[in-house]
Amino acid sequence: MSMLLVAAVCPLIIWLWINSASDSARKETERIVYRYERALPLAEKIRADRSRPEQAGAHRSALAAAQGVIRDIELEERLASVSPSRSLSGRDGVEMYLQGLNLPEILHLFESLDSAAGLKIVNCNLNRSQNNPERMDVSLSLTR
Repeated sequence: MSMLLVAAVCPLIIWLWINSASDSARKETERIVYRYERALPLAEKIRADRSRPEQAGAHRSALAAAQGVIRDIELEERLASVSPSRSLSGRDGVEMYLQGLNLPEILHLFESLDSAAGLKIVNCNLNRSQNNPERMDVSLSLTR
């Protein structure tokens, strides 16, 4: 009788063990697919961002590209200084200092440097303007 009981219960235990393993495998697969679907658009954006400098005026130096952005968004009169530089990795870069910018001008500058010139901000310092406390002086270190 006990052998008959063991023979009947063993397949049931084995079936439960296999079913439990397949359930956990299915749940793990669903979790991986969910993470992949969330990560895919981010990865595509990163790839597009990495390829953009070639399209965004890479034939010009970083200095010329930055000066072009300043000219295009009409901030020449606010530009106190601009000079070429090199990043620690040896990339072409620019140091620039602008005075008396308001928040919309700063945001437009940042967006234009990234999208139109393919320049990334390495360092940024914002200080209140001495002439007008509602405006900011902006010091930027940029690189490609």
